[in-house]
Amino acid sequence: MPDPDLGEAMRAASAGQWDQALSRAEVVLQRMPRNLRALGIGVTAACHLKRDGVARSLLRRMPLPRQRAMRQLCAREGVLL
Repeated sequence: MPDPDLGEAMRAASAGQWDQALSRAEVVLQRMPRNLRALGIGVTAACHLKRDGVARSLLRRMPLPRQRAMRQLCAREGVLL
């Protein structure tokens, strides 16, 4: 059964509603701390919002190959992690 909070996070991210995407991703991560999709949305949203500390905190939970890709994405937003 799909997680409704994760679905809402994905919809918010697609719409560029970064505050909403980050808050929904954080709700999912409270229940599932290693959910890669929620982590990716959270890092992406945090970078768009220029919340470096939040992005770094979430990034540490991801596997290394995924971390590299997320760092590149954030660098395009001007956030160096």
